[in-house]
Amino acid sequence: MKQITVGVDTNVLLHYGQIKLLDWRKIFEDITHLRVLVARQVQREMDEQKDRGKGYIQTRAKEYQRLLLESETRNYAVTFEHRGVEVTIEFLRHTRNSDLDGD
Repeated sequence: MKQITVGVDTNVLLHYGQIKLLDWRKIFEDITHLRVLVARQVQREMDEQKDRGKGYIQTRAKEYQRLLLESETRNYAVTFEHRGVEVTIEFLRHTRNSDLDGD
């Protein structure tokens, strides 16, 4: 079992595909568990892109937003399995609905 913790920035979330579908084993070959940390500033930047972004940028930002909203009922963490890797995404210094513009 190999567990890794990584932090992601806005560019990773916008330009490398849906976070739930990323093939983390291409980066970390023997990984079985991955913990992904998303800082509050990244959360704010993704919220901005949901309104200002165009094309796939806006689509990815909205996908991310749905994931964040899903995490609110789960202590700001979402866990799922993809391609044999258990992935937990943790939203740090939690952005709550009241912090977002409501779209």
